[in-house]
Amino acid sequence: MLRPAFVGFIRDTVGYLARSLPSGAYAGEALSMPVASVQIFDADNERVLSLDSTVGRPVVRIPRPGFYTVRTPGREALLAVNVDPRESDLRPVPPDVLARWQTATVAATEPSDGGVSRDNVVTADDRSSEANWHPLAPWLLALAAVLLVVESMAANIGRFKVPSWLPL
Repeated sequence: MLRPAFVGFIRDTVGYLARSLPSGAYAGEALSMPVASVQIFDADNERVLSLDSTVGRPVVRIPRPGFYTVRTPGREALLAVNVDPRESDLRPVPPDVLARWQTATVAATEPSDGGVSRDNVVTADDRSSEANWHPLAPWLLALAAVLLVVESMAANIGRFKVPSWLPL
């Protein structure tokens, strides 16, 4: 039997599959909106586009990653702006590039007048704060182990007692 809810379901499904608004982009990428009169709001519900750039088919550059709401006449959609995957390259840096980077940073921190740079000076306060630092992870691991043993013992209390009605 055909019910009226099925018609609404099909309409929403076709609208979802045939949507023309983008659902994702990279931060800083030029994003062309395929509809006229569009407005984009960030997570704080503040406008990303100025009012004069909402008319026509705007090209938008969203600088920060996050979720944005794209509102058009009669439609509202979410837009996910992500960090460019090229910025998340986890491969090791080649040794020659690393050496150039280290020499460039050393040259930038050395003062030109031959004096001592404050960045390279280690004071007694710096050493004492490093000496007083202790990792918390071993203590948390020991506490978790103790709680695991106590919980196991508490769960098994009375479990292995022989009932009094059994003849032995």
